[in-house]
Amino acid sequence: MKTSPSLLSRPCICDPKAPLDQRYEKTESLPFTIRPVKTAAELEKAVQIRHAAYMRHVPRFAAALETPEALDSARGVVVFLAELKLNASPVGTMRIQLNEFAPLTLERAVDLPDWLRCRRLAEPTRLGVTHERVGRIVTLALFKA
Repeated sequence: MKTSPSLLSRPCICDPKAPLDQRYEKTESLPFTIRPVKTAAELEKAVQIRHAAYMRHVPRFAAALETPEALDSARGVVVFLAELKLNASPVGTMRIQLNEFAPLTLERAVDLPDWLRCRRLAEPTRLGVTHERVGRIVTLALFKA
């Protein structure tokens, strides 16, 4: 009688030497999608989420976030939008800026250490999520996007 190998004896997914058919990945379906904003309507959804999130935490600053910022459409910048699969309502957003075309916003405020200069860097900003139950997982997924 043959027995299948135990889970502990199987190669880990992170083992690049393991044959493809022996790598195990756990996949789960999330109740939302994340994609880069491409249209003005999508950017408006992202801005609404951003504004609402900042209103909960920094109301004085939130007034400045009622409309898209110039950086939202700058070269080397991508705005991600998370939407529920059920009804396409927005549940989160985050903007990521690369330093490929212009210095990061952070670089205008602090001097980077030598080992970070002349390297490709990314700066996530303007994170905003709804206060619904999926908010925490949306936050994690946006950072992984």
